[in-house]
Amino acid sequence: MSFIYSISANTVSRRVILSKFFKQKRLYSSKRAIILGIETSCDDTGCAVVDTEGNILGEALHSQHLIHLNNGGIIPPIAQDLHRKNIENVVNAAVKLANLSFNDIDAIATTVKPELPSILFKKFESMYI
Repeated sequence: MSFIYSISANTVSRRVILSKFFKQKRLYSSKRAIILGIETSCDDTGCAVVDTEGNILGEALHSQHLIHLNNGGIIPPIAQDLHRKNIENVVNAAVKLANLSFNDIDAIATTVKPELPSILFKKFESMYI
């Protein structure tokens, strides 16, 4: 997969990467695309597998609410460590619930701002791409 572009919606940016043959498949096929979305913009680590028809195929969420509550609020370095710790399990759970494998994923979209997820993306990229 390769990096394609970043977009902003409100104050949260998302990074989208596409499999190298995604454009070719979409040009020559009516097959629906499968997208893995990862949300790490604040305190919870979330992931969903969706298709281009708007169906949610699988989703998973790991809440860090109690940890942040015990610390008196969200502390970015702690949130970042918790995302790093939980991202692999959350992604694997969402893909498993979708009854898919990583080879079925056509594109990956992640949050990239605020600064919490930049390190996560590098970890995820090294794990799956």
